[in-house]
Amino acid sequence: MIKLRRFRISYERGRQALLFLFCLFLAFILWAIHNLSATYSTNLNYTVQVITQKRGYAGETTADNKLSLTGSASGFYILQNRLGIKSSVVTLPVEGRLIRPLPGVHDKFYIVVREITDVISDIMREHLEIESYSSDTIYLTLPLQSHREMPVAVDYHARFKDQYMPAGKIKISPSTVTVYGELSILNKIDSIRTEPLIFEKLSSSRSGVVDLIPIPGLRYEEKDFYYTLEVVRYVENTLLLPVETLNVPPDKFVRFFPNKIRVVYRVPLRNTHSQENAIFAATIDYNDIASSISNTVEPKVSGLPEDLLSVELDPKFIQCKVIGK
Repeated sequence: MIKLRRFRISYERGRQALLFLFCLFLAFILWAIHNLSATYSTNLNYTVQVITQKRGYAGETTADNKLSLTGSASGFYILQNRLGIKSSVVTLPVEGRLIRPLPGVHDKFYIVVREITDVISDIMREHLEIESYSSDTIYLTLPLQSHREMPVAVDYHARFKDQYMPAGKIKISPSTVTVYGELSILNKIDSIRTEPLIFEKLSSSRSGVVDLIPIPGLRYEEKDFYYTLEVVRYVENTLLLPVETLNVPPDKFVRFFPNKIRVVYRVPLRNTHSQENAIFAATIDYNDIASSISNTVEPKVSGLPEDLLSVELDPKFIQCKVIGK
């Protein structure tokens, strides 16, 4: 009985000890949470990743020195930063004009910290209330990078309502883009395409912003590209014109097969009345016949409106036969 009693006492003490340790651990957790939630004044060092647009140079680099900031932050953030749990890298977008060359050193540049304090404050706002900047200058290396000016090709597909059509090609501004990258990649590309634009049943003009399709290994200097697609309502007219000759020598005579062409043209609806008194003519210059190997020439139609949307000739080419008198 005595041994059993001793066993029971030992078991009870062990259970109490475990309960005490658990309470002690819980108290430590609560104490840690309370203290880490508080705000402390501290000095933190950051590796700076600079993103910029400086013509002729790489668009991204890591600064040669660290950025040192003094300010107030939560204990959680300070602990995470010191232990490396939370990244100590800060990415700064910097205008190219603020990156100045370091005299006498190739590819070396510097940034004056006081000129980008608003950028730093905006990025660090959620984590650190900055009190002062221990660093006054950021030094960095920007290697030269190949670049070329390339045209922008708009990738689009448009369908229109009846009697509506585009007034010319879709416009993009800017129409070119400066592309940076390895020369081996640049040599394989002659234009940069936009993301696809799809329009259905258009009856009015469209405009907006479109992105360029990214290409691995390349970087674009310009970011915003604006497109405009002008849409108008049109009227379609049909003419049947005899083919006439110009500059025929006195001793020559020209026959055409066929001797008439059908002209179908479209103009904006607003331009209908201005064509009531227009004089149309289909002509072929003798010099064009003489320089043609097959004596097949495309006639020219005069009298068409300046704001012509489209024109179709049927047939498009005329067979010419020159006969001596």
